[in-house]
Amino acid sequence: MQREPRIREIVKALSENTKGDILRKMDEATLRKGLKELLQNMEPDSYVEIYHGPQEFGKDLVMVRRSAFGDNTVGIVVARGDIRTKSSGLIDKLKSQIEQCFEHPAWLESIKGPVNIQFVWLMIAGTLSKGANVRLTTEVSRPNLTIFDLKWLIEKFTQHYPYIFFESSICEYIEKKIEELETKHVLADRVRSLTDYYVPQSIGVLDRIIEITPEAVFSIVSEITPIESLKEAIKSRQKLLIAGEPGVGKSTAMHKLAIDLLSKSLEQATRKKAEILEIPLLVKARDLIVIEELKELIERFGPPPEIRKRFKINALLVDALDEAPGESRETIANKAIEFASALGCALFITSRKIDLVRKESIRLEKRELLPLQYGQALTLCDRLIQDKTKLDALKSGLKTIQNQLIMTPLTLLLLIDLVEADREIPSSLVLLYNKFFDLALGVEDRLRKGLEILFEPEIKKNFLSELAYHEFFLKSRDTIGKEEFNRFLEEYAAKFQWDAKQLRLFVSEMERAGILDIREVVSFVHNTFLDYFIALRIYDNREEIPDLDSYLTKMYFDSWWYDVVFYYAGLKQAITKDLIDSIIRYTERGEKDIIDCVSKVLVGKLLQAAWRSPAEVKMHGIKESQAFCANIKGLFLDLIKQRYPDMPTIYSDIYALMICETAYGSRHLWNQERRLIDEYLQEPNHEHILRAIQLLWANKDRIPQEEKDSLMKQLYAATTATTKEDIEGYARNLLLLRVLSVGNKALYKAIEKRLTRQYELHPELFERLVPSRKSGFRSKKAIEAARRKKLARKKKS
Repeated sequence: MQREPRIREIVKALSENTKGDILRKMDEATLRKGLKELLQNMEPDSYVEIYHGPQEFGKDLVMVRRSAFGDNTVGIVVARGDIRTKSSGLIDKLKSQIEQCFEHPAWLESIKGPVNIQFVWLMIAGTLSKGANVRLTTEVSRPNLTIFDLKWLIEKFTQHYPYIFFESSICEYIEKKIEELETKHVLADRVRSLTDYYVPQSIGVLDRIIEITPEAVFSIVSEITPIESLKEAIKSRQKLLIAGEPGVGKSTAMHKLAIDLLSKSLEQATRKKAEILEIPLLVKARDLIVIEELKELIERFGPPPEIRKRFKINALLVDALDEAPGESRETIANKAIEFASALGCALFITSRKIDLVRKESIRLEKRELLPLQYGQALTLCDRLIQDKTKLDALKSGLKTIQNQLIMTPLTLLLLIDLVEADREIPSSLVLLYNKFFDLALGVEDRLRKGLEILFEPEIKKNFLSELAYHEFFLKSRDTIGKEEFNRFLEEYAAKFQWDAKQLRLFVSEMERAGILDIREVVSFVHNTFLDYFIALRIYDNREEIPDLDSYLTKMYFDSWWYDVVFYYAGLKQAITKDLIDSIIRYTERGEKDIIDCVSKVLVGKLLQAAWRSPAEVKMHGIKESQAFCANIKGLFLDLIKQRYPDMPTIYSDIYALMICETAYGSRHLWNQERRLIDEYLQEPNHEHILRAIQLLWANKDRIPQEEKDSLMKQLYAATTATTKEDIEGYARNLLLLRVLSVGNKALYKAIEKRLTRQYELHPELFERLVPSRKSGFRSKKAIEAARRKKLARKKKS
């Protein structure tokens, strides 16, 4: 169901008297413009022109009403204020205008030659007394006169052009921006507006991960806040990098944030609360590549010039930095920072999690858009599925796979489509995509329903993979023009000798599949769909690619096409030791490139996709890739200290843990990771214990509590038994274990006791390792101790 414009809901809340007073007091020019918009909205096929001027001959507007039986031309006379019997001068003037309308043809800008007036409408923005009505209808001899009173105007304006009751140009601009954002989403064919199904997610605050308690006990706290906290960040003009996994809903979150901010401005405009209205500016990161100056940015994406002075930009929202070419990202980020500073507004840039440590992000605070929690996922399902049986089936399936699939909105939307088609829930992301695309392209109809399919699903899959590979991947882009798309389509059709009718039918089936967005610019509905079909093309032709491992390795380190290799591994369901070694040995950008080191650790994510790889290949991949965590820690500190020279060193451990959780957090890898933990414990040293902690951390929410407690006890025993020569390594491992031990009171207390002792022995180490206490914060115990010392000094003096 189509959502009513917000402005109409606001207008409906106004009393009839209020709306009538607004129309009565409106100046003639504004009323005429409003009537033109009203009539065009009521009859979109008609032509309406404001005719006011020295040669108007009574006509304020002219309307050409078009129908299958010919055109009728209406002259419209507009009157303001109340008309009573005593208003003889005004009545005589209106009679004269009506007569002139009929007697003099209209000369319209878009119609050649004179146009005779066949009907006259008198529209009165005021009351018409009974006597005045009698005079007008009896003293005007023309039969084709119709009078529309104030009540009619109020009703029709409320229904068809509610902007007239406020500043129409301002409100109409804001409403159109809201409508544009509401309808641009992946479920546009299922629900009308984004707001109807949107479920607020949470934001992880990545720049405030560590804190010290007043009692000198250290804890690692990942601060999680509602996404609404971004509105507070706008008030304080913060500059944020908002990262997240592919499909987690970064673009949707920015769209919803923009809708909320625009809705607030619309409310202020209708209540006349502010002379200057604050609105956001939402742009795609790649659009900033060609924009050099702030003026150009405002011209392209800001309000039109005639109303621009009424607005102030309160947030610059730059979406999808990761979809811009790698070499352009630093330039884009710097431009965005420069533009936001010049505008005096907040800045939010969205990108993948891996971009958290790029040079361009150093000047930005970091946030992470988190996947849906189980309860949030259920809420989304409730909003989208009407059939209770299918809803229950999906909820049951979600319980089974919630630790195997990251609950991103995109993942859930695909799952919902599968459940509604009575398909089983897959256990991995690539299997999910396989089943979804089979469903979308007609395999379900052919195999299970016996329906006739005009084009084999494999032909459609092949078309999409060839299109993705040749027109997107090889040309390094994520959109193509409609003409290029049609040219590729014709060449593809020629291979099968399709005639024009078959070609039209093929395009129709492709549009219905909902995988491509075919407009003036053609793109895949989601970038992960593009990555999947590029991977499918490579997988289908893998035997023809010389030195396949090198080819995949180069793509793996390409910041634009990295995820293609992930989907390739998922399609093949296995990777080789040779491919792992090729990735590990890659040094094209040097051994000290932090992004390359992170990518090498994320070999674990490849192994998650390639879940049928032999156990020894998994062991080899995990062990070899995890070794780069040490490089990441050092490079991360070097990078971050360029801006924060006193950055506590444990931040580098926290960042490494985040990467490990992405790489190694999987039930498919846990058996091999458990074997590695046992190996590390057989030869315990601080580095081996740290590696074991990283693997346990990655799976802390995926394994039974008993197994987790057992491993923590073993790690604690190994830590306390290791040599104390490396005090920093010892303290660091205790800190990390303490966080893992939350929930195990005995172990937690034992670790806490050792940490307190180490703090007393090595305070200078802990000043370097963890953040200092918050300024001005003291516990009750510390306050009482200070009071006693003060009393003691008084007695001495």
